[in-house]
Amino acid sequence: MSFSQAERLVLRTVELLSPTHWSVVDHALEYRTVFTGYKEISEVEIIHVVGSLLERGLIQIIDQRAITEIQSLLLQQNCHGPIFGFPQTGCLDFTLSGAEQWRMAESSNATPNPNWSVSTERHVKYYCMTLEATRRLASVTDHSDQISVCGRTPIGRWRLVTWEDYLHGYVMDFVEINSNLLPAPQSTLSRSCDFLRIGDWLFFDFAKILAGKLLFGSPEADHENLQFSAEEGVCLALVSGLFGFGNATKDSVERGLHQVFRNATARSPVQVRGVVDQLISRGMIVVAANDGDKSPRRLPVNASSEINLVSNSIDNESLILSSNGISALRAIRQTYWRNDGWNDYVLGERLVEESRLEYYLTHSGAVHAARAYEKAAVKSYVSEIEMIETWCPYWWDIYPQGFRFRVRSIL
Repeated sequence: MSFSQAERLVLRTVELLSPTHWSVVDHALEYRTVFTGYKEISEVEIIHVVGSLLERGLIQIIDQRAITEIQSLLLQQNCHGPIFGFPQTGCLDFTLSGAEQWRMAESSNATPNPNWSVSTERHVKYYCMTLEATRRLASVTDHSDQISVCGRTPIGRWRLVTWEDYLHGYVMDFVEINSNLLPAPQSTLSRSCDFLRIGDWLFFDFAKILAGKLLFGSPEADHENLQFSAEEGVCLALVSGLFGFGNATKDSVERGLHQVFRNATARSPVQVRGVVDQLISRGMIVVAANDGDKSPRRLPVNASSEINLVSNSIDNESLILSSNGISALRAIRQTYWRNDGWNDYVLGERLVEESRLEYYLTHSGAVHAARAYEKAAVKSYVSEIEMIETWCPYWWDIYPQGFRFRVRSIL
């Protein structure tokens, strides 16, 4: 069976995220910028396709009955997994028929030697400037059993971006365990193997505050001299690297803008999608590969004890602020944060250690990957390879045999 491009977009979104019925449209709109060939698909088309796939029985809304049936199916086959957890109630997922048709349609695009990686534990250090920022960081863990926080420690001089130094701050250690590996009823486990991504969570909290200030202004702000829109202001913050948002590429920034403005009236995806190009054309953002002499010079290292969070290498597709972009971002800070409130949102992140389980279909594939880890520049400890019988990454994707090993990387 062949699927239209709009159907492929929705089915790929379901496969990757198992989203809720009410969020699938937003997620599919975000993924239009990730996968080739989907950018012209409209929101109306996506809504229609979701309804059609449900009506044809290719996808389903997961309820407790569906979870019970899935568990029974895997129990009958004595199946290990699903390694990414069971879908949650209320989420969209494949039916058996839909999964089979999707696998057949995608067989020509299948990876010759597929593998699956499940992060089991990670140790991250977060750096911030103020006590309020440490409280915001700690608040992320209030309703989570999967994170432990190892206090806060004052630090001296540190650097997050090439063009600005901080003379003081705090560091907090977070150890996070994959929620799929915690003791819990299987019906409550999430398919997603992602961690909470604390940096992203805090960034979007800040970005929505910034968007509100830029959209509606404030009585005391002199914003007449700011020559850019709310979308452009948030885009500069996304690219800056100051607020916990990860590596900024055109696609990731466009997805971030869509997430910030998805509920703002009169902000269409088309308007958001053109913001990056506008700022590049105005010389406020540059692509690393085309950098030339436009990027700000690196500050000299003044102390051997300085904590430097600036990456030594920048991907060619990364976006960085030009000197004009930095000046514009500083103008926003001066206009809307005349006190130190801006500093409550400055956030740096350093991954210290991560443990993963790596799954392969063939023994040779596992051996090759394990040897590559042992030879890598990053120090990694690899366990022995073990064979597993019937297993599945997702409940509908079952294999008769596989191989896995555990790897612990210290960065």
